[in-house]
Amino acid sequence: MKTLILMRHAKSDWSGSELADHDRPLNARGQETAERLAAFLKEQAIKPSRILCSTARRARDTLAPILAAYDAPPVVDYDERLYMATAPRLLKIVQGLSNADDMVLVIGHNPGLHALALALAMGPTDGDRQAHQDLANKFPTGAMAILRFSTDSWRKVDPHCGALADFIRPKAFA
Repeated sequence: MKTLILMRHAKSDWSGSELADHDRPLNARGQETAERLAAFLKEQAIKPSRILCSTARRARDTLAPILAAYDAPPVVDYDERLYMATAPRLLKIVQGLSNADDMVLVIGHNPGLHALALALAMGPTDGDRQAHQDLANKFPTGAMAILRFSTDSWRKVDPHCGALADFIRPKAFA
């Protein structure tokens, strides 16, 4: 079994017009959301063995409180390929993961993350219909999709083969 957590960075600050998009930090609301995401992951005992994080500052700022929440932080790979990656590119990155990692968190950007989550998720069942509906509507900043795959190999992760275990929006933490 493999578990993939797709997390969109928290809300970023648009006030610094002199900053390049890659360099934008989180705003106050985004920082609060990142801290709540970290608390949620810790409370739910969700601890990935590896985290792939975009090199964009807002993604790294989202990751910081998550790492601080763990006594022994997971392995982190900062990957520039995640910055504004398309769903097909993200899928190739996922398929290239080491099979030694059973749970991986990817912190990245829309529209690629949203498109990948939609592509990987199988159709809804009675138990996860609301999560599917929420995911189909929007993948807001600070949201995360948790997908489970009945395989021991990341190479076998393909469209429509993942069970959407949960879709958590930042409003759930308010």
